[in-house]
Amino acid sequence: MIIALDLKQVSHHKIEQELDEKGLILTYLALSLGNDYCIIDIVSSTDYSDVLENLWVESEREGYSNALSRIQTALQYPPSIALAFCRAEVTPSSNLSLSRFVQAFAKDVTEQLDNVEKDGFHLRKVIQSDDFELRLHEYYWVKVVNHEKCLWVSLDYQLYETSRHNFLGL
Repeated sequence: MIIALDLKQVSHHKIEQELDEKGLILTYLALSLGNDYCIIDIVSSTDYSDVLENLWVESEREGYSNALSRIQTALQYPPSIALAFCRAEVTPSSNLSLSRFVQAFAKDVTEQLDNVEKDGFHLRKVIQSDDFELRLHEYYWVKVVNHEKCLWVSLDYQLYETSRHNFLGL
């Protein structure tokens, strides 16, 4: 489930602790410059609807539940989230409401999805690793940067740079 939080009203450490106590796993999809707002994906093997229902009701009341649904769809193509995350980190949020931040992030990931053919990311297998986060024989979304380097998307939607030689076919 994708939710958005106003971190000026609630501590993200408190949220992380409460979710962890309930056995829920969270991944940050977007964090604004200054850490005013965040968008997170919450995963659990148990039913957690009672825990998050108020947050979803709030998103509907504030008019950004459709934007959260678009972000949920974008999880199918991790580079869209990773690229939007990078831009969200440098977007000043002091003049934005939580709703506007969510809408802007959803617009960004939607634009990424609309331009998948042009963005240059491909799934490639790790054949060697000089990077502690890359797992041998696993597949990652990668994009060639130059004759030596490429970008890769981690499982938590972050972009990293590494040697092209770590991936098959690069």
